[in-house]
Amino acid sequence: MATGGRSDFDVVFHPDAVNREIKVQPPASRVPGPAGFYATALWLRAAFAGLHYEIHHALTDGDLVAVNTTMTGRHVGQFVLYRDDGDVDTAFPPTGKSFAMAQTHWFRIQDGQVIEHWAVRDDLGQAKQLGWLPPSPAYLIRMAITKRRVKRGKGEARHG
Repeated sequence: MATGGRSDFDVVFHPDAVNREIKVQPPASRVPGPAGFYATALWLRAAFAGLHYEIHHALTDGDLVAVNTTMTGRHVGQFVLYRDDGDVDTAFPPTGKSFAMAQTHWFRIQDGQVIEHWAVRDDLGQAKQLGWLPPSPAYLIRMAITKRRVKRGKGEARHG
C-alpha cells in the first residue's frame, strides 16, 4: 500500500478480491480485485507522505491472516472522503502534521492471494493527531474551501 506498483497488486490480490473498507473511499477504489486496492493505495499516498506500515504481529488461522500494524505518515495532500453515491462528503486540507495510527487488518486468502480484506483502525486517534478534531474555526473554513474546489474539479484529489 505504501510503495508497491500496479503489478505488485496483481500478485497479491485475487482478481475477485473484495475490500470491505471502501465505504468512504473514492469510486476508483470500489472495484474488485487489484485495481481497486491499487486505487486505495494511490488515494492514501496522495494525502500522506512517507506512508509506512510497521507490522507488530501477523497470525494465521486456516485461510485467515490477521496483521497488527501501525500506519505512519505526514498529511501533505488533501484527504477526501466520499459518500455511498461517490459524491464528495468531506475534504481535509493538508495540515503538515505527522501521525501514528494503530490498525488491525484481516485478510482471507484463496489460491495464495487476498480474496477479502477488512480492518479495525484508530480513525479518531489519527483525526486528533492531525488536528481534524476538534477543528479550529480556521480549519473548518479551509475544509469548506477544499471541498468546494474538489467538487468543482479544481484541486481534485488524485485517487486512481
